[in-house]
Amino acid sequence: GFQKSILSSIARAGHAIEELYGSPQDVEGAVKEGKLYVVQTRPQM
Repeated sequence: GFQKSILSSIARAGHAIEELYGSPQDVEGAVKEGKLYVVQTRPQM
């Protein structure tokens, strides 16, 4: 369903961002009309 799809998108985005930056990230985002938007990311401390 919708919730499972959004959670899957969040997990994929988090993994891709972590791979891009090479370290765990604190990621902020939003979902609007079923689309995920990443607002900011910073290294997790």
